[in-house]
Amino acid sequence: MKKSLIILFTTLLFITNNNFSFSKESPKGSLILGKKSAPIVLYEYSSITCPHCANFHIKVLPEAKKKYIDTGLLCLILIPYPLDNLSIRLTTILESVPSIKKWSILNSLYNNQSEWMNYNNEQDLINRISNFTGLKKKFINRSMNNKKLIKKIIKKRRAISESLNINAAPTFISGIRIWRYSITMVEINKVCENYFQTIRTQDR
Repeated sequence: MKKSLIILFTTLLFITNNNFSFSKESPKGSLILGKKSAPIVLYEYSSITCPHCANFHIKVLPEAKKKYIDTGLLCLILIPYPLDNLSIRLTTILESVPSIKKWSILNSLYNNQSEWMNYNNEQDLINRISNFTGLKKKFINRSMNNKKLIKKIIKKRRAISESLNINAAPTFISGIRIWRYSITMVEINKVCENYFQTIRTQDR
């Protein structure tokens, strides 16, 4: 009982001192990979044009998915956090496609980021994205020029920044731990190992 109170007090002290307020509810438009009931939830704030975000999705996430997400231990919740105008406009595409397609579209964008980032003009960009994602060019153009949706995305990003003190991508959050950089598989292993250690301690 004393140990539980110490942990609770330490947690509250950390949150108060860092002005950190975080809800376990997933913001509308989030992409969820895994079971929301998983004992470990990792929140990712990601920008489509960010090379570090792409690196995480290409090099780290596949192993994390196989080792922890597919086994039900970890759930990844990605919240779009576009850093620049291009990323904001590309996020409109994610907002516009059906939920079942969101991960495949995002993976296509990250896996081919170095290709479409070298576009010559907007039509060239639309052509490249269409080739990589299989989406129709008219749909991409309509989404990227949806001013109402763009304003909504900017408003959502501002709310995240103000409530969670997030100002960079990628940013990862699990429990009260924050990583303001692209985490590695080593760090994900540590998070999961700490969970197992906590379980073993409680069982004593």
